[in-house]
Amino acid sequence: MTKNKIKNLLILLCTATVAVPVSLSASCEMPRKLSINKINKDKDKKEPTETPTPTVENPTPDKGKVKQPVLEVPKTPVVSLQEFLKSSISKLALSVPEIGNTNVLDVNEDQINVTYPENLGLKVARKEIIKRDYINDTITVNLELSKDNERIMHPFEISGFGKSAVKFDDLKSTFSEKDLFFTPDYSNYSIKQLQRINFNNDWKFKYAGTSDIKNVQYDDSQMKRLNLPHDWSIHFDFSPHISNEWGALEGGSGWYRKSFDVPETWRDKDLAIHFEGVYRNAFIYLNGTLIGNYPSGYQPFTFKLNPDLINYGGKNILAVKSDNPQNSSRWYSGSGIYRDVFLEAYNKVRMVRDGGIVITTPKLKEQKDTLVDTNVKYTIQNNSNQATNVKIKQTLYDKTTNEVVYTNTSESIQLDANSTKMMDLNFQVNAPKLWDDINPNLYVLKTEILDATNDELISEENTRFGYRFFEWTTNDGFSINGRWTKLKGVSMHHDQGALGAVASYDAIYRQMKSMKDMGVNAIRSTHNPADWQLIEICEDLGLLLINEAFDTWYSKSKKPLDYNLFFEEVSTHPDAKQGDTWAKFDIQSMVKQSINSPAIFAWSIGNEIFEALEQKGVMTTQNLVKWIKEIDSTRYVTWGNDKYCFGDYRTVNEASSALDAVGFNYSEKETERYKNNYPNWRIYGSETSSALRSRGVYFRPDLYDNGSESNSVYGKQLSDYGNNRVGWGKTATDSWVFDRDHKYYAGQFIWTGWDYIGEPTPWNQRGGADNPKSSYFGIVDTAGFPKKWLLFIPISMIRC
Repeated sequence: MTKNKIKNLLILLCTATVAVPVSLSASCEMPRKLSINKINKDKDKKEPTETPTPTVENPTPDKGKVKQPVLEVPKTPVVSLQEFLKSSISKLALSVPEIGNTNVLDVNEDQINVTYPENLGLKVARKEIIKRDYINDTITVNLELSKDNERIMHPFEISGFGKSAVKFDDLKSTFSEKDLFFTPDYSNYSIKQLQRINFNNDWKFKYAGTSDIKNVQYDDSQMKRLNLPHDWSIHFDFSPHISNEWGALEGGSGWYRKSFDVPETWRDKDLAIHFEGVYRNAFIYLNGTLIGNYPSGYQPFTFKLNPDLINYGGKNILAVKSDNPQNSSRWYSGSGIYRDVFLEAYNKVRMVRDGGIVITTPKLKEQKDTLVDTNVKYTIQNNSNQATNVKIKQTLYDKTTNEVVYTNTSESIQLDANSTKMMDLNFQVNAPKLWDDINPNLYVLKTEILDATNDELISEENTRFGYRFFEWTTNDGFSINGRWTKLKGVSMHHDQGALGAVASYDAIYRQMKSMKDMGVNAIRSTHNPADWQLIEICEDLGLLLINEAFDTWYSKSKKPLDYNLFFEEVSTHPDAKQGDTWAKFDIQSMVKQSINSPAIFAWSIGNEIFEALEQKGVMTTQNLVKWIKEIDSTRYVTWGNDKYCFGDYRTVNEASSALDAVGFNYSEKETERYKNNYPNWRIYGSETSSALRSRGVYFRPDLYDNGSESNSVYGKQLSDYGNNRVGWGKTATDSWVFDRDHKYYAGQFIWTGWDYIGEPTPWNQRGGADNPKSSYFGIVDTAGFPKKWLLFIPISMIRC
């Protein structure tokens, strides 16, 4: 049958009216190969009929020859599957058991029953839910039907589901502005609550605002009222003028502003404002005065509030300006205050905020079945003008059972006025439950600073940690608590699909839980420090974590306006030591802030660092390793680099030898050579595969390795068979086989666990408009729906 005949039959099918059961309506669409625009253009055209073949007599070029009549043989009509379906569609019925008690968000393909008379000779090859309408409580299902070696995909709509969501009109009547933008009453807060006040509610925002927004007298009535976290870029329309490398979404600059009261009773407290992340180059103002600037878009930071600027007993204005210029990132970063904000109100005597409590178990391997030495290093500040005596009370809880495992109160400790004191307090725990990727047992150490004269509480901190130990040998790979395991990892960017870069606990948990259920036991936070919520979720689920600091160092080799602008600049943060660069301050802050996490087993100093190709890069590598070791000597320092697959570079090898573990990006072909030449390197796949997939799109199964070129019939789609890949990567299967067959190779981190906004290779770095906006690398798409390779992953993860 010709292509024109097939097209015309499909157009006829899509303009036909058919009868369907009450609970089922059929909507006709062209198969995915043809565009919707073509349907709209052709839908009113009358189907052309086939011109009958005329009976032609043989010509008689020569005299004397008798004409031979041509007999026309009647043809048996061939009925296509499309025509057959047109006449038989009313005989198909789709149903879901207990449909009235099931909502559209919970139903899956296995619950959908398809019935039809046997004499039709049809088969249902596949069912796929392609739309869930939770407003109208319907789903659309694509059925792949086959008959006589012919197949067709056809959509059906099922209605009658139970109510799955509160309608927006109901929400408006349920929640008032007061409910949405509430301000807590601090007067009843405990000392511990005052030390970390959630400050996300009731901010004002203006895109591309002016500097007078920082002033107390500014009229902010026309600014947009919102709660944090907030990513302003995700609210824009896709732009044809913005590269799809960062999602074709505008960055620019924005201003935030918040009004808050400071009680008169807080004059004796130290106040600070803490941001988990602002993208990027944030300028913070209090009552019109600049109190600090923080360049990094990912590193959490804190600024103390100068008492001379605070209006005690009255209104105060906190303002934040951030900038996100184009060419500041290689992926979608989001814009603005996209992570949590906290106001901190401490008494004058307290633990240092970051790194003030460090818990280690140096002999755990030898003692794990007996009494385990637990060392706690405290750094206490007395910011008052008077000397004082305090005691430290320690209470250790099993986080799961809340059982008290240990408690003790120290002797009196003298603190001089305006001083900082360091001390060690040790205790023992009998055969503690160990934390690992199978049994993520956690403990909480409650530390209370008490007045030594009357035991009155001054300050309180709760610190999560776990008992675990790692071993990583050059020949046998990685083990935790004496149990050998492969690092079955994925790399993850930080955005949440339609939510943008907003750091939502529920969204992050959903991502991590899907990876854990798939068989993943490790995450690499690419290519920036992870949000505190992701770290705690990894601790709770039993996911090992590499926390990564940088995507670039000092050169402009990636993006001209990325972190290279700040890497070597002297830090202006008040807590930075004189002469410290932002690179040193940021990487040490990252380590201090999550130093007690049992999930983190390695710190990464960078990803695909071009500076490794020069001698200065070797010195930078050595410095970054040294700066981390000054804070934490218990974990591995690593990087993820792709320079190994491009050649044998002296500087790359010298820099690699300064690391505890060497991460190879896309370098499996060279790994054996490097293993032979550098037998003391701990080697793993820090970034692997980069296979490309579109969920539910299948073509060229005959090609095992289909590269990254897609058949034009499918538009900008890639095969879900897992046989598409980038030019520098491997198919998922090839990466897994290499990992499986080499024990010294400690494991791998597949690129990526979920799709993310930006980098839509092989159509990357193009203008927005009709080009793709999100990546194809994920095992799960940006909406959270798994691609078919997910079916292979659990088996491969178990067998590694």
